[in-house]
Amino acid sequence: MKYIMGLSMCAFVAFTACNKDQYNISESSSDSQITQKLIDFKKTLNAKDGSTLTLDSAKWYLEGLLNYENANNNHEMGEVNLYYDSIIINTVTNEVSNSELFVAYSSLVKKLQELNNEENNQIKFNMISLCIKPSSISDEHKIIMTVSAGKESKTMKFVPFAAGDAWIFGYGGGCCTTDPYNPNYWDRTSDAAEQLQYKINNSIRSQKTGYYINISSIIVTEGQWDQYYPGRWTPSTIFLANGTGAYAPESEPCLNDVELNYYLGKFEQVATNAIPHGKSFLNVDIYGVFLGFSGQPVSHWSRGHHYNIFYGDIVSQLPNPTN
Repeated sequence: MKYIMGLSMCAFVAFTACNKDQYNISESSSDSQITQKLIDFKKTLNAKDGSTLTLDSAKWYLEGLLNYENANNNHEMGEVNLYYDSIIINTVTNEVSNSELFVAYSSLVKKLQELNNEENNQIKFNMISLCIKPSSISDEHKIIMTVSAGKESKTMKFVPFAAGDAWIFGYGGGCCTTDPYNPNYWDRTSDAAEQLQYKINNSIRSQKTGYYINISSIIVTEGQWDQYYPGRWTPSTIFLANGTGAYAPESEPCLNDVELNYYLGKFEQVATNAIPHGKSFLNVDIYGVFLGFSGQPVSHWSRGHHYNIFYGDIVSQLPNPTN
């Protein structure tokens, strides 16, 4: 499920890619040097000397510090879900003061604590991604926080869809299996996109112990040449269905277990092609979209999936900060 932690956040914000070039202190910096930079940054947050940082630098330091303090672990977890929230910060010509960053840091830490409390202190943070976007008001920016969290587990494994599983493509369309004995038969809130996302984010992948920095994301929309015909699908790496004869299909596309497992098996190829060389895959956010045909009459319809893929660098684990 896609969890919105803050009521002030519009749903579409959660699906905004943040792939701006990341601030980089040095390509040759060692893990210990990077960690020390983050520790030193925290000490400056209380400084009232009027010093400022560019938004790129602020994003790098704040995101790195939050991951160092809260997601510095072996990343072995199951039941992984994505959570979203946002805050507003005051800025001046794309810069932000240390005092304003202290307020932002405190607010984001509080939101993480509230999330943990809501889950009875049973969750473990995997990734905390920040994206800074202009607000609708001048001299303000929005910090969008995407959090990946799950429960402690050493039994993460790839679990394919079972025979009989079937889900509407997106938008919380629900289960579309015709088998009333299927355990998902009465689910009318999930969808194929969410089910794919959950299985991918909970599958086995090689992880190092540590915390992530330079987190970015990219939206991938492959499958533009996929075609849907009644009773027949043509293969593609990402789901896309389209047709003619009405502004919408008679019924929204339903993906059965064979089709779901096909797209599940294609994700590694999609991620490998999308993620820059040397970066680590962290999580994916998958959501359904209604796609239009530019220049075509309303008798053409299209439905598809978009993948917002998060990736970054990992810093080897060091003791958590004490100050």
